[in-house]
Amino acid sequence: MFIEDIKISPIFYMGNKKKLIVKGLVNYFPDNIHTFVDLFAGSAVVSMNVQAKKYIVNDLNEHLYSFYNMFSTISSGDIIKKIESNINRFSLNKTGVKQNTTEAEIFKPRYVAMRRYANKTKNILDLYSCMFYAFSQQMRFNNKGDFNMPFGNGAFTDKNKTYIKNGCNFFSNQTVKISNKDFRKLRIQSLNSNDFIYIDPPYFNTTATYNENGGWTLKDEYDLYDFCERLDDSGIRFALSNVFTNKGMTNSHLIDWVGKQGYDVHFFDEFTYAACGKGNAKTAEVLITNY
Repeated sequence: MFIEDIKISPIFYMGNKKKLIVKGLVNYFPDNIHTFVDLFAGSAVVSMNVQAKKYIVNDLNEHLYSFYNMFSTISSGDIIKKIESNINRFSLNKTGVKQNTTEAEIFKPRYVAMRRYANKTKNILDLYSCMFYAFSQQMRFNNKGDFNMPFGNGAFTDKNKTYIKNGCNFFSNQTVKISNKDFRKLRIQSLNSNDFIYIDPPYFNTTATYNENGGWTLKDEYDLYDFCERLDDSGIRFALSNVFTNKGMTNSHLIDWVGKQGYDVHFFDEFTYAACGKGNAKTAEVLITNY
């Protein structure tokens, strides 16, 4: 897959697999997939770049699920029009600004005002508008459901419009089903050997916006191992993205489990994991497969 052929998701979510897709992630997937299950879909960029007859895009995060619904039911033109309306309403910058500059100090309170407004309306389009001006253009919500990322140096660009069109074209397709379930509740009885599950869970030995408040525990980790074993016993193919090491921390649980089960492990040479713009070259990104 060439870089220019990759469909970029309109959701900028930490840990998304765009860089790994460039490095050939999808090339490790089997051919002739009937139903592709994106179990921890996040930005859904992987689903958007896989050929399958049907798709199940799942994520437990209710805000991501709301975004999926937004792209499936609202046209790209209406989404873009609403974002541009919010930009004009709060007089936000039309191009990026450098942090810690006079210009940034001008636009920061305007962003805060838009964020406050969106958290009051709870309108999904208002909340989505905030993402383009948030730090690293990331989405994050607190326990009250309020968008709480600080001001960033981004802006709403023509590229963003293209990404929104990508998202609407994908999610509005009749072959795509979205869901909001815990992975333990997936009915694997409805799947067979022609289907394929891609698993990109929170990484046990990393910290990100989706995992910073104890959102992924050791019990979750072991439950996921058990889930993968049940898939394998049922003859269902899966691929699991994860990291063996990160910032000097090793996930020995994962390494021991993979060794015990005898699954194949694929490495991505010189892959750099990025969290809010901060790279980590000492991450051993792996893809674990049972086929």
